[in-house]
Amino acid sequence: MRIIRDIIDFILPRHCTICSCRLLGSERMVCSSCMSAIHQTRYHEMEHSPMEKMMWGRLPVEKAVAFCYYANKEAKKAVLDNKFHNRPEVGYCLALMYARQLMASSSFFKGIDLIVPVPISGRRRMARGYNQSYSIAKGISEVAGIPVAADVARKVRHTRPQTKLTRGEREENVKDAYMVTKPEKLVGKHVLIVDDVITTGATIMAFGAQLAKVKGVRMSVLTLAHATNRMHPAEGNDDIEFSLYGIPMLENDGS
Repeated sequence: MRIIRDIIDFILPRHCTICSCRLLGSERMVCSSCMSAIHQTRYHEMEHSPMEKMMWGRLPVEKAVAFCYYANKEAKKAVLDNKFHNRPEVGYCLALMYARQLMASSSFFKGIDLIVPVPISGRRRMARGYNQSYSIAKGISEVAGIPVAADVARKVRHTRPQTKLTRGEREENVKDAYMVTKPEKLVGKHVLIVDDVITTGATIMAFGAQLAKVKGVRMSVLTLAHATNRMHPAEGNDDIEFSLYGIPMLENDGS
């Protein structure tokens, strides 16, 4: 089998979804160099992740995880390629990898009934051609076997980019921007909200606030990246300042 795979790789070379370099025979989707450069959060190994704590008292989220920190060029490139550069396959591939990791090392998906990607406005979908969160949801669904319900909610108004807005301005910007269109599909369900990146949490909390109006809904959150100014290792003594890398945090554009 190894010989056959090597022949196929020679004829039809595979390339890293992040840096586009040629993959070696043992590498899958992302090259070893890029993988070693991406700082994974390992939030699923914590009793309460920093993302969960961010939403305490504001949204009844049960679990919240992110694949990596938005803190280095590889993670940043992956997020931006998935979102702005017409490469939804990047989000899909990284979601596959993360879902496999969660399936192998945690019970994160236990009890979750539906995956709901955060909707984007019609104007943004028309300009972009796709919803970047949906590509992530598809990757998660393929591994976890949980259906994606992208038709249960929509964004009812186009919001201005979140870039350079304060936390309060971000929250006001997305307030009442979402609407549940098929609540009957959500009644009594445990919903996994999926987005590409979380910064202040304004977008997810605004969307989650609408889902929370449906009777019996429970919520958890999964994103590809967490844009924060501190890393919180699952093991270790001290938090690590992102300023060490000299790379600014993502300013979410409001999806």
